[in-house]
Amino acid sequence: MNLRSLRCPMQYFNRINLLKTIGSLQDAGTFEAGVRGISFGQQYTREQQDQILTVLNNSSEKELRKLAIGPSSVMRILHHREENCGFSSMDHVSAISGIQARGLARICEAILYGKKPQEKRLPDRGSSIIPPLTLERIQGVSDIVALDVSPPYLTWTHVTRDNSVLALERVKFLEDKARPHLYVYYEGVQQVLEQLPMASLYVVEQKQQRSKAGDVAHAQSQLTVQAMLVALLSHGKLVQPQVVSIKSSAITNLFDLNVGNERVSGQEALRKLVDAGALNLEGKLRSAYFKETSVNREHLCGVMLLARAFYMLIDM
Repeated sequence: MNLRSLRCPMQYFNRINLLKTIGSLQDAGTFEAGVRGISFGQQYTREQQDQILTVLNNSSEKELRKLAIGPSSVMRILHHREENCGFSSMDHVSAISGIQARGLARICEAILYGKKPQEKRLPDRGSSIIPPLTLERIQGVSDIVALDVSPPYLTWTHVTRDNSVLALERVKFLEDKARPHLYVYYEGVQQVLEQLPMASLYVVEQKQQRSKAGDVAHAQSQLTVQAMLVALLSHGKLVQPQVVSIKSSAITNLFDLNVGNERVSGQEALRKLVDAGALNLEGKLRSAYFKETSVNREHLCGVMLLARAFYMLIDM
């Protein structure tokens, strides 16, 4: 037998090896080589492809992040769109630099099946306000003081039941290099307590604790001061509770402050509330607010949104 006649041309071996390679990649769940080599997007219907292209061509950075697309991928999408005058086909989508086929598939899935804004669940009063308030206690609230504890500063606003802002303050109650000692905190809290307006109820935000090492000391100081405020404001009062907290998630959901996993500034949300008359910030208080530094304005904005969130929750 002529062994030469049994030999296959080299190109056939190459083709077989290529098919084996693509098959093994797909079996392992990694299809970067296979999908990109063929044509990305063929797994989607024409309608789905049109939807993907429409979103990628027309969405802003904020809108893309709401689809749970990572910040780096969002920037790559926007850069590619700007450099190439948009996406005209799925082949153009597959050409985004720095995003592998698996990442592209996740982006497309997020566009097609991600949560829509109308599916957002609004927070409910029972789980958002701690401790829960009885109907009788809610009916007895005519005004509140919303507080933000960010040592060495304390920020507050005094807001009536009809959403009129009566006072807006940010004061320094601790020295910058104050020792983290209970008596130092207690002295500072006692001094600032004298400046707080009398109100039917006091409200603080139950902020999410960060695990970063640099935030631990600040979080401990914050919790210590808040605990002292609760104790001193509640002491000797017949009507309880005198202080309640509202979950951060309730505030971000009410005012749509989440972009991806990050909370963004609430100043635009506050401006809309004031313009719509949902929060009455008038005269000297309004002009003083806009004259503040951006940092101070952010904290002042935070307590006004906190107050507005409380009234929205008790009316649900």
